[in-house]
Amino acid sequence: GVLEGSLSLPSTAGARWRGYLVAYAVDQGDRSDTLVVSIGGQVVATLANDPTAGAPCVGAVCASTSGRQIAEFDVVGSSITYRLLWTSSNPAPEQHMTVVFGEAALLGVPGRLPPPPAKGA
Repeated sequence: GVLEGSLSLPSTAGARWRGYLVAYAVDQGDRSDTLVVSIGGQVVATLANDPTAGAPCVGAVCASTSGRQIAEFDVVGSSITYRLLWTSSNPAPEQHMTVVFGEAALLGVPGRLPPPPAKGA
């Protein structure tokens, strides 16, 4: 299945945003099932249905084994266009990976940010 759309962001042109989307694997799903996350027409993550995954991870060590996975992205502008593409070996929706939530935070607007601190400050 596919879910796609666009979200307007409360900012001016040129604003930088950092965002993420959280998805969970399901025990009943096949490990070959995937969720492809595209932001602004670019694939930012391909998440596999791995119920033992757990984000965040550092190398092979993860914070949990709940099946949680995170797709992170950066956006410049006043909107986010997204496309989520599920592929599954089973047509039953309850056996597909689940997107739980996503969020974006404003990092700033170039030209409106204070200068970086001086060396040694």
